[in-house]
Amino acid sequence: MGAVSGAELAGLLEAATARARASGALEPIETRSTVVEDEGVRFVVRVVEGLRRKAAASVGGAAGFNPFLPYDPAMFVGEVSGTHVGLLNKFPVLPVHLLLVTRAFESQAAPLGRADLEALAVGLQAVDGLGFYNGGEVAGASQGHKHLQVVGLPLAEGEVGVPMEVVFGGEAKGLVREAPFRHGRVLLGEVDWSDAVGAGAAMLAAVERLRSVLWWGGEVGAYNLLATRRWVAMVPRSRERFEGISVNALGFAGALLVKREEDVERVRRCGPMTALRGLAS
Repeated sequence: MGAVSGAELAGLLEAATARARASGALEPIETRSTVVEDEGVRFVVRVVEGLRRKAAASVGGAAGFNPFLPYDPAMFVGEVSGTHVGLLNKFPVLPVHLLLVTRAFESQAAPLGRADLEALAVGLQAVDGLGFYNGGEVAGASQGHKHLQVVGLPLAEGEVGVPMEVVFGGEAKGLVREAPFRHGRVLLGEVDWSDAVGAGAAMLAAVERLRSVLWWGGEVGAYNLLATRRWVAMVPRSRERFEGISVNALGFAGALLVKREEDVERVRRCGPMTALRGLAS
């Protein structure tokens, strides 16, 4: 079980966010967003203005810089479990952004296990939003220390839920794979979300099923994981970037982050779904 309940973590997250904002420790990245509709999905494309600050704060990454060991105390949310702590994203784009970070170093390319999914379950108890994991650099991971993430919904003001839910959602239970890009998803069915251990076990079973189908029992490569209280999806990755634009798991949820206005036009011209097809293996 988690060291805190989901309800307790929700309160801690709200308090930590308010405290970090007031002190200036939290540095939200300002964005301008637009919607690009493609193949029935309303993609949110944001142009960010504060990437230089984030890049400057990460100087030293190539030499082994790890912002999670030790973590900034101002970013601390709470003790999620015996294996994970909850931290704020110092440079959030969305109002609610929780990191679930392993206490001891584990590689971001390492397989997700029971402890990871139980921590994610506590996070999704606290925030009925979108959980995700960038499994390796090719999948858009910017830090090498294992961490899962949970963001609040919707992914843009005026929008509804997860844009890609028209692909990942549905009424049928079980494994379904038809999609505009290669992926697998499992609809969770009836899960008792008051029980983090049980919810974590349900998500772990979904992850293991997806691994066996997408990699046919072979070595698991880079991938993005997305999860809500209703479904779990996994996208195998072959490339990180589309025309210089880095795409992580949120891209496959329907939210893209770009540096310049011309990048928005590049995405619009190509079609975001076409871009995602080229990044999924």
